[in-house]
Order: sequence, then structure tokens, then C-alpha cells
Amino acid sequence: MLGRALFGNPAAAVWQPTEAHIARSRLAQAMRKWGIADLATLHTEAVDRPDWFWPAAAEDLAIPLKGVPTRIRDDKKGREFPRWFDGCTLNAADSCVSRWAADPAHADRPAVIYEADSGRSRAATFAELQDQIDRFAAALKRLGVGQGDRVALFTPPIPEAAATILACAKIGAIVVPAFSGYGSDALASRLLAAAAKVLVTVDTTSRRGNPVPMKAIADAAAAISPSVQHIVVVRNSGAEIAMTPERDHWWDTLQREPSPAEIAVAPLALDPNHPLFIVYTSGTTGAPKGIVHSHLGFLLKITIDFGYAFDLQPDDTLAWIADMGWALGPMCRRRHASRLHPGDDRGPARPPRARPHLARGRTQPRHRRRPRPHRRAILARPHPRRPPGQ
Repeated sequence: MLGRALFGNPAAAVWQPTEAHIARSRLAQAMRKWGIADLATLHTEAVDRPDWFWPAAAEDLAIPLKGVPTRIRDDKKGREFPRWFDGCTLNAADSCVSRWAADPAHADRPAVIYEADSGRSRAATFAELQDQIDRFAAALKRLGVGQGDRVALFTPPIPEAAATILACAKIGAIVVPAFSGYGSDALASRLLAAAAKVLVTVDTTSRRGNPVPMKAIADAAAAISPSVQHIVVVRNSGAEIAMTPERDHWWDTLQREPSPAEIAVAPLALDPNHPLFIVYTSGTTGAPKGIVHSHLGFLLKITIDFGYAFDLQPDDTLAWIADMGWALGPMCRRRHASRLHPGDDRGPARPPRARPHLARGRTQPRHRRRPRPHRRAILARPHPRRPPGQ
């Protein structure tokens, strides 16, 4: 499809952006800067000239690549194994949180607002999330986790999940997210495939109002996964659970152990192609297949999606209902200085509609859930600083 695409008739669109919407649009601003008049031309240029488009988008969206690339794209090993931006360094933790936490204008703004299946809500500012990231990164290093080691994530979309992902990114470890509804065998198959060294989970959670013993499931999976040396447990429900001495650790205890010097260590300057995630398929059509996402590949693509397609702005709240075990959950741990409002992807018993309670008291939510053909919606309401009709 090089250089060619079909675009719909704008006159038949359900909604037309106003001049005010276009004026604030990141994509429209980028197209004006690049001298591109319409979407069809942009598509042609992006597909036919990838060595121009990806650096241009990275610069426009302020991806903090450091250094001068010696080569933009290297696909001599095949198009399925490309390398990008050789000669540069990048760390997703720095891009997603560190630079915002260091900015007084953003440090005390909410970074993550979590609403559970039960309706219980928790939040963390950029500064608070940064502190969790730094402390858990230091704790992981104390547990023997280093660059290239795999850390499995088996949790609901709680703020500690965001901290775990970015703590791993900070030290160059690789995150293996697992669907929170898995049984022990399904979880073990991914632990074994990835040779995960650490498993992060919670005591228990709930699904449609029913308790889910996630730590017990994690124990059963770890029992048949010899690579797992440590299980880190977040106190989510406060339920009493069994803890195995030496192997099992409470998240809050680990957070208190690192010294100030350990906490203050800067994120590693990584090759942009260094793995960030191994995301496994559901396994419904065969053995689960692990897809490797790099720091740059994952970060740049989702920044384009949220920056250009969603037009996410710093004063927006993104409401995203998806499990951490699929790419859509980690996708929210992105680089815009806007709020993330994750919710459990669990078809809750209440309320019966598509969780409109997420929007109560929140600021202009951009609502997204894992796509299903029969249930797709964008929820919006007037915002005092946004043009009417959006």
C-alpha cells in the first residue's frame, strides 16, 4: 500500500472539527510545519519516506532521544528485525514520568487515577509516581534484577502497576504483562516462556464483585516456573495471604529499604531498540506468542496515536478500561503530561452501562476500552477550556 490510501468523504462525516479544534490540533500544527496540505499526502509521505517521517514525528512530539543518529533505519536483518536511530539513547521512564516530575508545573498534577471494580479510587501525582518508580527500581536491583532480566506483572491496573513498568524501564529490565484473569497454568506458561526472575502481583482483587485470589494463583504458577526467584506483593485488598519467607516480599516494605543514594540513580541511557515489553498473545489460536516491543518503538508509536489521533493535551484525562495483561493496558503508561484514569476491564456488575461513573468529577475524559464490535464509545462533556462540541 506504498503511497496510496483511501480516505472517506469529509462531507459525510458524522462530526466535523471547528476552526477552534483545528487550531489546537497537534496533527494540524505538525502538518502546517511540514508543509503538508491534507491527510492523503501525509499518509503517502509517511509510508514512502519512513526515514523522514519517524524522525520528524519524534522531534515534533518531543521524544527525548539523546545523541545524533548515525542511521535512522537499518533493516539488513530483514524487515521484521529493523533497528532504529542507531547512535542515540533513550529511556521510557525518563520520557513518561521523570521529566514531568522534575517540572514544577506538572509535579503535583495527577499522573494516574485508578478506579477499581469495587468503585474504590486511588491516585498518584507525577512526583509521587516518580518516587515509587525510583524506590522500586532500587528494590529490584537489590533483588538481583538487572538489564535484560524479565519481570512479570500480574496485577489489576493499579498505580503500582505503572510504577513497576517504569521502574523496570529505568534499570533496563523487561516487563512481561499477564492478564489478571489468568489461572495458574496460563500464567506459568508465560513465566516459563519469558524465564521471568520476578513476579509482581497483589494479595487479592475482585471481578464483577467476586474475590480473585491473585497471590494464590501466582504461588501455583511460580511452583512450576523455576526461573521465578521472587514474588512481590502489593497490598490491594488487605486480605490475609500466605507469604513464603525469602521468596515473597511486600511492596511497601521494599519501598522503604533503599538508601537515598540508591533512589537517586538516574535512568539508564539505553539503546532505543532495547526491549521494554514482551507481550504475549491470548493463546486462543495456539501456543502464546511473545511480541517484543522496544523503548523507542512502543513509545514513539503510542505517542503518535495519543498525540495525533487522540489529540491528547496536558489538561486532558484519559479514561482507559483495559487489563494490564494486554498491550492496551501498558499502552496507557505513555509520555504525555496528561492524566491517566485506568479501570478494570471486567464487565462490572454495576453500573450496567459502559462505566460512565469513571467520568464523575473528572476533567474531560477521553474514554477508551478494549475494542469490541458491539460496544465502542467516546464519552465527553463540555470543558471550560475547550471549544464547544468536542
